[in-house]
Amino acid sequence: MTRVTAVVVCPAEASEAQGFINRDRLLLASLRPEHEVTVVGVVARPAEALDLVDVPVVGPELLGRPSGMLGRLWRLLSLRTGRLSASERRLRDVIAETEPDVILVLSLWNVELVRCARTVAPTAFFAEERLGRSTAPGGGRTVSISRLLRRAELASASGLPAVAVLRGDDVAWATERFSSPVVVVPHGIDVAYWEAEVDPSIDAGPVDVVAVANLTMARTARPLAEVIDRLEDRGWPDGLRLRLVSAAGYHPSLLEREGRGVELLGAVEDPRPLYRSAAATLVPAFEANGVKNGIIQGWAIGCPVVTTPASAATVGGKDRADLLVGEDPGALAGLLEGLASRDDLVEIAAAGRRHLEERFSSTAHDAAVAGLVASLARR
Repeated sequence: MTRVTAVVVCPAEASEAQGFINRDRLLLASLRPEHEVTVVGVVARPAEALDLVDVPVVGPELLGRPSGMLGRLWRLLSLRTGRLSASERRLRDVIAETEPDVILVLSLWNVELVRCARTVAPTAFFAEERLGRSTAPGGGRTVSISRLLRRAELASASGLPAVAVLRGDDVAWATERFSSPVVVVPHGIDVAYWEAEVDPSIDAGPVDVVAVANLTMARTARPLAEVIDRLEDRGWPDGLRLRLVSAAGYHPSLLEREGRGVELLGAVEDPRPLYRSAAATLVPAFEANGVKNGIIQGWAIGCPVVTTPASAATVGGKDRADLLVGEDPGALAGLLEGLASRDDLVEIAAAGRRHLEERFSSTAHDAAVAGLVASLARR
């Protein structure tokens, strides 16, 4: 049995109860039947340790960049020379005490934590393309300390035995960025959770559309606000109601549009009743990386999906086959207007479920995880 140590950062990005598919939990669930797994969790405060953490390491200084110029310059020098801080040495020692055969670093934004692991045992890092977006120089602009610092942080994960990505489309990017062998570990989903029998929302309306996302982000909230404006401009469709779930809160553009036909539900204990009673789920991001959770959640629970070209591309979805695609906010508004009169929504939802089973099954996910661990253990 291989001893696997997973390094995570707490708290998680969002609660699973808000619809967020916690990739770390799925990965750990896949590992535990076959391996001896220890989870080392880096936390700013003891109370933030997740229930999945076996060994918490309190180190707020590990989770953020220095605020002052001198502090950033010192951090940049440390990254470039390979010098570990006292906190990093402490984390390295905690990881070593778990006596791992293999280490998986599951921290997306704090990629530099790889430095604390890679000298202890063969290490893999899980990456997404959005990590590198702000690091390339452009237009002759002066490269700032922040950009240089981010490049150095990413370089911390270069030359590892393996880097894991979600999609085949990310292999070329990750290979170039990290100079490491790249493996695809496809996104998984707890299908049993989503397909469980739950009652529809008790206050369901005739044409509910549910969106479950972090709606504090401008790249998601502003297009959604435009969709709302288009619907208002045309005269709000009878019976249509947008029910927006966001545990993190709401962007000001959405707060300004709450009212008739638009509900801001905040955090909900269980989003499944909303999906069960909805005519469709809306995934409105026109900028998208990785895999859009909202789409595969809709597919898993049998709710038709309305989305954008960029979001559909993250899951390989096809317009009018397994989802509906609007090219711009006006087109999305048109799709929402027409939901009540469509007769193909059941077929679209069923095709989405088939796509989910083919591309995001637990079998594919678990096989890729097993292969990754085996390749590291052989080193």
